[in-house]
Amino acid sequence: MTTNYSNPTLAETALSATVVEAVLYGASHIAGTRQKLDDFRGRHWRDVHYAMLAAASVLFISSTAHIGISAGRLGIFLFEIGDDYPGGPTAWFYDPSHQTFATKNILLLLETLVADAVVIYRCYIVWQAIWVVVLPIVLWIGIAVSGSANIYHARYLHTNQDPQRRVYIAWFMACSLSCNIIAIGFLAYRLWRAHADASSIRSGKDVIFPVLRIVLDAGALYSSALICSIIVYLLRFPAQFIAVDITPSVIAIAFYMVFLRVGLARPGVAISRQFDCAVFDGL
Repeated sequence: MTTNYSNPTLAETALSATVVEAVLYGASHIAGTRQKLDDFRGRHWRDVHYAMLAAASVLFISSTAHIGISAGRLGIFLFEIGDDYPGGPTAWFYDPSHQTFATKNILLLLETLVADAVVIYRCYIVWQAIWVVVLPIVLWIGIAVSGSANIYHARYLHTNQDPQRRVYIAWFMACSLSCNIIAIGFLAYRLWRAHADASSIRSGKDVIFPVLRIVLDAGALYSSALICSIIVYLLRFPAQFIAVDITPSVIAIAFYMVFLRVGLARPGVAISRQFDCAVFDGL
């Protein structure tokens, strides 16, 4: 007996993407709420890292808006448009010029820029050297340029098949992946060197190595999501839409994971005031 498997329709892919995104958003929402509570519990206002709190708030708001728009698009199609839309469900979900589609792309670009900026900031805080972050900053600018060009092509040229737009999307994901890997690599190396230099001091082992593992775990999660997105996009699998839709929630989870785990690993006595500020407050 022969079984024929067909690729899922774009409507089915959109539904699957929204369900998976909702699950991951729930996880990120729990982590984000816990992170904000930990930020204020037992701490004075002047001890709160406002830059990180602002970044966390932006990620929370943008990921909430993203899942809201994803669910709203399904609702609009099911209850207002249906199969009467010219071209059917595929044309509706694949229309890049629609305002909801463009807004989701803008939110994804915003989250990516914020998350990568935080990684670059952490790298600079730990190294205290501008040369370390020059290349990541150049790649960050590349993210902004390619992401903006992609949104412009999709919104105003009314096409999803433009070869130039595919180039912009590929550059967007490649720049984000490269920026993340390079910045995380520099950050991890600096922490590893600090751990090696302080290996004779017990508090150094207790402080630095757990933070190193946390940074690598978060970087691996984010990088893995980007690699999967690049693969399915280049191969033009329908799963590319799922990968794109879950990216905001993955970004938020990776961001909050660092805060939560560093909060649990924060020692009562630091190695030094400068290093404690760089490792903990900067993360």
